Amino acid sequence: LEFRRVLFRSKITGRRSQKDVRHIEISLDGSGLTYKPGDALGIWFSNDASLVQEVLELTGADANATVQTPRGAGTISDALTHDFELTQAYPGFVTKVAELTSDERYVALANDKPTLRRAITDCQIADILRANPIALTTEQLADALRPLQPRLYSIASSQSEVADEVHTTVAVVRYAVDGAEREGGASGFIGSRCEPGNSVRV
Repeated sequence: LEFRRVLFRSKITGRRSQKDVRHIEISLDGSGLTYKPGDALGIWFSNDASLVQEVLELTGADANATVQTPRGAGTISDALTHDFELTQAYPGFVTKVAELTSDERYVALANDKPTLRRAITDCQIADILRANPIALTTEQLADALRPLQPRLYSIASSQSEVADEVHTTVAVVRYAVDGAEREGGASGFIGSRCEPGNSVRV
């Protein structure tokens, strides 16, 4: 895992296009990382601050409470930003909340697999919590969430041509769930929020 500087970001789709595709250039200077055609670049992203705040407000968890993460002890707010998956709902979240709280709605949803699959389709964790409001302690919230996983993007450069850089293209995913505007986790981060000069974990 390396912290690398974003060198350049540019939109490559036309202003009338419904797609927002970005060309991203990242420095590998001094990292020793190498790649070849066909390789993919794994990007660990940070969750959007507004999404983190929404999850905290929906659960009532204390933003400043300490939890353990693979990076060590830190606040739940920091862990939600850097360590936990928030932008993809998954069955394990619902079943774990059901196990931890015995809430009838979550238990019923966890036991009805077809309904559960429909409920989490194209949803984020906040959408599940908004549809099924429940108070969670900091520990319960941390226990119910799974670790953040990198997103893989095809490399669009040749290292023999660009040396200590890696280039990729990212289509920024945007959609709405019950009126709430959502962005893809990595695509929103690297395509919209991570400015040139900032660092990204690759």
